[in-house]
Amino acid sequence: MPHITAIIGKVCAGKTTHANTLPGVLLSVDDFMLPLFGQHCEIIEAKLGIVQGCLLQQAAQLISKDIDVVLDWGFWRRAEREKVAAFCTTHGIELRWHDVSISQEQRQAQIARRNAEIERGLSAYYVSPGLFAKCNELFEEPEEIDGLIRV
Repeated sequence: MPHITAIIGKVCAGKTTHANTLPGVLLSVDDFMLPLFGQHCEIIEAKLGIVQGCLLQQAAQLISKDIDVVLDWGFWRRAEREKVAAFCTTHGIELRWHDVSISQEQRQAQIARRNAEIERGLSAYYVSPGLFAKCNELFEEPEEIDGLIRV
């Protein structure tokens, strides 16, 4: 039975690396947010909700064709997780959660590597120390979710 796997994790925790090991079509908000709205979108929350809504509709279409989907969104906030869970329940879609977590020190090292790659031309979000701190503040640890897989 086709399903959605949703990846939870903080910035630079290895979510995309993990997502790429899973079967299914990968739908990442970063693939749309960065090219459409740029590095420093002032109204990112409003834009993010629109992109996520479109990707959920695309996920439902893929599931209807018996294709698994991986949502690489981070799901930093409980409300985002609840929204996707409600969508899946409404559409009769099986939902699996994976929580990708590494230490803050490991994340800082990965951010330094990625930022260096961005300076050499990689298309990804540059994470300054201030943005790193802000992202940490926004993250709400996942509550007990039935079947949550911690990676």
